[in-house]
Amino acid sequence: MGRTVNEPAGKKTYLGGLLTWRKLTTQAVGCTHAPIVTYNGSWMGAVSASSSAVSASHVLGSPDAGQALIDDYITKMKAALGAAK
Repeated sequence: MGRTVNEPAGKKTYLGGLLTWRKLTTQAVGCTHAPIVTYNGSWMGAVSASSSAVSASHVLGSPDAGQALIDDYITKMKAALGAAK
């Protein structure tokens, strides 16, 4: 691999917490393809009065696929911790 540029790709309040995305652009050495673009997302917030964090790393193309994973995990976490009361 080659040089990687890591830059902010968005930040917003989301599902009672903070969702942050970073864009990583890597120049592949000796490769004729365009640069490889991936996204890292993280969500931090409160779940059942506890601080929780969920992340998705190296999502190819756009944050949408990672967003679906984060949403699914947050929903499952809230359901599991809510049922444990």
